[in-house]
Amino acid sequence: VLAAADVREASERWNEGPDVFILDVMLPVTDGYELLRLFRDMDRDNLVLMLTVYSQMNDKLLGLQLGSDDYV
Repeated sequence: VLAAADVREASERWNEGPDVFILDVMLPVTDGYELLRLFRDMDRDNLVLMLTVYSQMNDKLLGLQLGSDDYV
């Protein structure tokens, strides 16, 4: 299990090639959606689960449209 406190650390962890990445929507500096875009542009097949306290369907749909594999 690896953890990251910000976008820079998350990008470093992504490059380590985890099988599953749990990504919070609410991050310092940028949001999880932007980080998800960055990850998917890197063209990896890692699973990404989005984690959020947002309950709006639009928030969930956005994550799925951007390439999230599921929403928690």
